[in-house]
Amino acid sequence: MDAFYSQTKPRIQEYCGLRSEESPGLDCEFLVARGAGEAPFRFTGNQDLDAILEGGDDIYRSLWSRRSSLFFLDLEFKNTQDPREIYRNGPDLFRRTLEPIYQELCGLLAACGLSFLSVITATGYHCVFAVPFETGEHARLESLGRPCQELMEQYARVPQVSHRSRPVPHSTALAFDGLGRLAEFLAKTIRPAADVPVAAGIQHPRQVLLDLSTFADPLHLRFIRCVGSYHQKSGQPYATLIRREANGVEHPLEDLLSVYGWPLRAAKRICSTPARIPSAGHGLQDLMDQYLASELRRRHTAFDLSQPSSGDLENARKLLQGFQDHELAEDRGLKRAVQLGRCKGLHSRSIGMAVAERYRQAAWDSPIMAWHTESHDGYNPTSRALFWSRLYAS
Repeated sequence: MDAFYSQTKPRIQEYCGLRSEESPGLDCEFLVARGAGEAPFRFTGNQDLDAILEGGDDIYRSLWSRRSSLFFLDLEFKNTQDPREIYRNGPDLFRRTLEPIYQELCGLLAACGLSFLSVITATGYHCVFAVPFETGEHARLESLGRPCQELMEQYARVPQVSHRSRPVPHSTALAFDGLGRLAEFLAKTIRPAADVPVAAGIQHPRQVLLDLSTFADPLHLRFIRCVGSYHQKSGQPYATLIRREANGVEHPLEDLLSVYGWPLRAAKRICSTPARIPSAGHGLQDLMDQYLASELRRRHTAFDLSQPSSGDLENARKLLQGFQDHELAEDRGLKRAVQLGRCKGLHSRSIGMAVAERYRQAAWDSPIMAWHTESHDGYNPTSRALFWSRLYAS
């Protein structure tokens, strides 16, 4: 087995939800592997873990879990004009640019009394916690969700060619949408002093990104990098480590930066750090209370209940005639469409519905099509268009 993975395998299994020695199955629905650089992602079953580790690929677990719903928020440095900046100047960018945003995000979660992990990757941080199905918190979380009908229909059927073997349960689908709304609430609450712009969605050439794109797409397509995994997107191997443990113990940033670029040196630290994703606990009730009392919740409700007229939809279609497909395939283009529509008195939901039509009608060589052909059981045009329209309208 790969020398790094021979040491970190127990932590990868723990992060994937290894149940017990007697019942050794993983709690994640599936695994994903990816080679170095821009290699394609490969969906695979949990039984293939050892084969992935033998090959030395990056390894991811599904966000879809069998005993709980997982919250996930990705905080990373993004430079669309120079994507390799974070790899060249990582330690400096972590210290000066990411640290204030990371500390505020963790402070918001901790103030609610939530148990969570923070994971440091080569480009930023992941914050993650679990909400077990049988808890009252999960039932309340389900009540927050309002996925579009088209997505719920996709969840309910399993195409002949698909990496999944079963429908996404109704309650799981509702909870995932509810978690996306909480993630958006957190992302829009953060107001740190930073030396570069901070935004949810790619809005600036160089920024700190609170990446909410996870919740724009079907749950069965989303996956997260494992603790103890390589991060080889740049071609150079980095290690993925835990910074904040579930019990609140925070590992010093400098200690992690001293080893994250040298996986074999990082392996000992990874092996000594518990990696099981914790249950959020009753602190989730406080976070949900804050969201329900917020202006964002009011705007979400108004968006969900809006029923654009045929005239509004036609005007939205006309407005989008001024946009190329490549613009509508990007966050910034969708934001501009929503803002322009609002200036013309159009509800953002009508923009979203018109954008969804464009996605469905796009030619096979359109950049839009990449959004729902990366998997045979692909991205949902309506879900994605409405998510970004709601985000930029709120």
